[in-house]
Amino acid sequence: MIKKPYQVGYGKPPEATRFKSGTSGNPKGRPKGARSFASLLDEELNKTITVVENGRRRKIKKSKAVFYNMVVAQAQ
Repeated sequence: MIKKPYQVGYGKPPEATRFKSGTSGNPKGRPKGARSFASLLDEELNKTITVVENGRRRKIKKSKAVFYNMVVAQAQ
């Protein structure tokens, strides 16, 4: 069996410079503890805060407080 000549070009790197079998192109990869922006934001917005409304203290989630703040700012 005769091998065809391999043409090097776009998307076809020389065989000597390719990743060896079983070797990843990103050996360290993503750290296990890394968290996405979305998960960090979700965690922060689900924390509760204490607000004073009509002289009374209430505990509400930060996401709800942000929403209320936007609505009140639009009303004024």
